[in-house]
Amino acid sequence: MSTLLRFAVLLACCLALAYAQEGVTTRSAQPSASAKRLALVIGNDAYEKVSPLEKAGNDAAAMARELQAAGFDVLQHRNLNYRGMVKAVETLSNRITGGDQVVVFFAGHGVQIKSGSYLLPVDIEASSEGEVEKTAYGLGDLTDKLSEAKASFVLVIVDACRDNPLRSRGRSVGGARGLSPIEPPKGQMVVYSASRGQQALDRLNANDNNPNGVFTREFISRMRRPGVRIEDTVREVQDAVEELAAKVSHEQRPALYNESRGNFYFFAPAAAQASASPPAPVSIPARARTPAEIEDGFWDQIKDDRDSSGFEAYLKQYPNGRYAGQARLTLSRLKAEPEREKSALTERRSTAENQRPVNERGTMETPPAETLAWKRALRTYSATGSRAAIDVYLERHPGKIDELRVAARSGKADAQAELAYLSVSGWGLAKDYPEALLWARKAAERGSPHGQYVLGELYRNGYGVVPNAGEAAAWLLKAAETGLPPAQYSLGALYESGQGVDRNLIEATQWYRKAASQGDERARLALLRLRQKPGVLSPDLRPRNLALPR
Repeated sequence: MSTLLRFAVLLACCLALAYAQEGVTTRSAQPSASAKRLALVIGNDAYEKVSPLEKAGNDAAAMARELQAAGFDVLQHRNLNYRGMVKAVETLSNRITGGDQVVVFFAGHGVQIKSGSYLLPVDIEASSEGEVEKTAYGLGDLTDKLSEAKASFVLVIVDACRDNPLRSRGRSVGGARGLSPIEPPKGQMVVYSASRGQQALDRLNANDNNPNGVFTREFISRMRRPGVRIEDTVREVQDAVEELAAKVSHEQRPALYNESRGNFYFFAPAAAQASASPPAPVSIPARARTPAEIEDGFWDQIKDDRDSSGFEAYLKQYPNGRYAGQARLTLSRLKAEPEREKSALTERRSTAENQRPVNERGTMETPPAETLAWKRALRTYSATGSRAAIDVYLERHPGKIDELRVAARSGKADAQAELAYLSVSGWGLAKDYPEALLWARKAAERGSPHGQYVLGELYRNGYGVVPNAGEAAAWLLKAAETGLPPAQYSLGALYESGQGVDRNLIEATQWYRKAASQGDERARLALLRLRQKPGVLSPDLRPRNLALPR
């Protein structure tokens, strides 16, 4: 599978949200077909002027993955300053229409002052309550903003009840810890990771190597069960967290404040799912991989690498992981190569440097070794869901995005397609759907299958453009005919649902089989699902020897 193909498979994970499983009911019926599931996830841990946190970013990433699996279109951010937090909430609010279901998750520092509870941006530096009011985001302001947007259901999860970071700055600002009770507007539910006067635990003890805080790990472990109401999920989390905290002589019980109406499910009851017509194409595995399996997958991807970036990325993600000792030994070995090998490597790099073409800005383009490292980072994310390898690469090569822009402006279709993808996913730059649309169209019109695929998905999901299933089908067909698996899967989904094309299960099956034969896990899962429906597939079209995804 080519590196660009892997990048296209990775893109599919980000853009399949519109076809993920619906999981919300009102008092007596499923939400209307036009209702959306939207989520805003913020993880602030790299605080500049107050004590940093260890796991807020991990907690946000884990929550974002679970919400995506539940069919939410997730706006994910990390380490936002005040202006960034305001912009993120505004962007979410502007996308909400009547009847939508919305989840907001914040992990980071929070503080309670007389005027209410505040979520702290990473650039917070306050010596008075008045400064907090002007430079932090009020929780009440957030719930009011979402109420004005007329969403049918809003769930706000705040994992911010840690020690007040402003108490050590001379005159104390705010309470010692914990956020005060809130009266959410009608239709909303607010969950705190700890009750008033309590501290939320990041870890249970020195040997606790879980990448997530105690509250978040218990919450996400219960999200994928079908037919469980959110109130029941939260109560189970309350009991589980309280029990775990008690074992280390600590008091912590998550708090619930509920003014919602009807029943909310992350995944609907089985009966409701079975009655949906037509069935929504499933884009997630039947079983979520455990943290140990994710770590195993990460290690399998990098264990045979001949450079240090993958091992550094592993240790950044799992500093106390099961393979941490092997990773450190490998790094030591790589750094202790014989001097002659280092000299040879230096000579090869020097030769490659001299042969690198100069771009229009007078700077040299990325050498082949760096390009391979970039593709390897994308591949690692595709296999494990961890962005650590990408973060390590961008730290080493901060000019990567600028190089892509230069190549894209010079007319290189591959760079245009990759830049479109980065604009959708928000890697190295802010999410920008209009920019993604611009570069995807340029690449598509130059005949790039990857650009055609990205453009088709943008039209299919309505990202940066009015949704147009017919236009999506036309571009996806062009890409699918070149043999691009994710485009083949998406085209099959359109044929199965009858969007943009006449509904045709035989045609859908043919495209699913083409994608599955090249390793597309979603296509395999779609075939297995269709196979279980009596009479849907004729015997000669039913898939054979298809292994269930891990």
